[in-house]
Amino acid sequence: MGKQLLLRIILGIWVLKNGFQGGIPNTKWTDGTLFEEMFHAGQNFLSEIIKGTLNKIKMDRKRLFEMFLEECKDHNEWCGQGNPNAHIMIIGKEPYMDLKTNPKEELQRQYERCKRGDFGNAKRGKNPTWCNYQSLIEKVYKPKVEFNSGLFDFEKYAFTTELSSEPRKNSKYSKAKPLIQKRLRFFEKSKFIQDFPVIILACGGYIKNDDKVREIDNTFHVEFSQEYGKKESKNRFWTHVDKNDPRRLVIHTRQLSNGVSCEMIDEMATIIRDHLEHLRKLGLI
Repeated sequence: MGKQLLLRIILGIWVLKNGFQGGIPNTKWTDGTLFEEMFHAGQNFLSEIIKGTLNKIKMDRKRLFEMFLEECKDHNEWCGQGNPNAHIMIIGKEPYMDLKTNPKEELQRQYERCKRGDFGNAKRGKNPTWCNYQSLIEKVYKPKVEFNSGLFDFEKYAFTTELSSEPRKNSKYSKAKPLIQKRLRFFEKSKFIQDFPVIILACGGYIKNDDKVREIDNTFHVEFSQEYGKKESKNRFWTHVDKNDPRRLVIHTRQLSNGVSCEMIDEMATIIRDHLEHLRKLGLI
């Protein structure tokens, strides 16, 4: 940025904060005191704007979540679970369900759990997906955050949901495809979903972004950025960004269940951590 442009921006901020007050004494230009006054006034003014904006964002997220829950209930959509005010959303394939469970009843139970804010207190077990979610979130936030080694408490720092609303015991794209298309339209219109700075699509081929179909681009309003991992490996992921919104990072990868490499988790966590840190420095989260 050129010095003249920077000076004009600072001058504009100073005038907005203090008023023009009949002109500026020429002596202050020569000794540099005016520039210093304007700079500090501008800093304080911008700080006030950012604080007000962040408070508005926090309030908005709460309202967006309430709207999201009601939309899920009205349209029989799986809501998910976790912290609705988190910076990270993880989207898996579909909810797991025992064959004896009634899908409609499970949707209702999940809705009630989500509404109560019942998350982050499940005892750690051997569920591979949740173990990988836990590992990823810990690597993003440690050592600044302490985690309970006996609990799946990653949900305190993430919100999880699924790409298909129909609970299944085993994944099968052919049967889930009609529901996925409906779900993608729901995600695209959901202000709550679109508000997350980081979205991890841990659902493999359930969502496509190839030469003919651009489901990720169209649903989340992003563009492909970079590929990570060896092409012959199953442990790869792709980043997508919104050039008009620096907050947005969408990551597409395989289902985070059995066979996920520690190297991929590490690399993904680093990218997410760096992105969130960058947003903090900009005052955007």
